[in-house]
Amino acid sequence: MKKIILTAIIIGIIALTIIITFIKTKSTQDSTIEILATNLDTPWAIDFLPEGALLFTERPGRVSIIGEGRVKLIKEINVNEESESGLLGIAVDPEFEENHFIYIYYTYEKGNRVSRFTFSQQEKKLENELILLENIPHAKYHDGGRIKFGPDEKL
Repeated sequence: MKKIILTAIIIGIIALTIIITFIKTKSTQDSTIEILATNLDTPWAIDFLPEGALLFTERPGRVSIIGEGRVKLIKEINVNEESESGLLGIAVDPEFEENHFIYIYYTYEKGNRVSRFTFSQQEKKLENELILLENIPHAKYHDGGRIKFGPDEKL
């Protein structure tokens, strides 16, 4: 009886391995990889503008946009980058088309903060920082910083 159970377990493991290998192979064959940017320094968070351009942060303090096939720096923020802290989260306002607001979470010398910037579509840059919340405790490791809007459209 023990031999039958052991044999069934081994056959089950082999079958499961074959199925997983097939699924992984199939899913990678159906996808293509396209490199959008190179020479980045710790890219951390992304979000999309309504027309499809991609915004992203790099922990040393850069916010960039990828659109029309090129990367453009739109803001450099003075951050305190130590280990896993620095420029972290980014979120596009659900009402972006009306207000052009972008929210950013970053580490500064006294802690973390959340700021709102206005995106100038003509100049393609972030302007008019408004600090919304600061002195959020920070840490050298596992500093956090992901921000997104929920289904209720609240940050």
